[in-house]
Amino acid sequence: DRLVRQQIIDNLVVIKWLFTSEMVLFTSRFSWDVVKGVLFRVSSSLKQASKQLEEVKYELKQKSGLDEVTGGLEERQEVEWRAMELEEKVDERNKEQREVSLAICEV
Repeated sequence: DRLVRQQIIDNLVVIKWLFTSEMVLFTSRFSWDVVKGVLFRVSSSLKQASKQLEEVKYELKQKSGLDEVTGGLEERQEVEWRAMELEEKVDERNKEQREVSLAICEV
């Protein structure tokens, strides 16, 4: 759990490991607690990234009207760059969530 929280081990790797034939503790409460923790972390990460993206989009919307008046083109470009980075982050989190869900459903 600690290694997953520190992002040393990928969430998908943990899920696949828990559902391997070598895992004799499959039915133990510990295993299901780990699955629950992984799902919570993946979901929270996606929500956080989506929230950040919405905030940046709102900031971009606010700056679009002011740019023409104040000449803040560089600031707007910086916000656009952050928005693009956050969109990639949200896409990555969506992909991770799908992969983890599929790995659980494959069992």
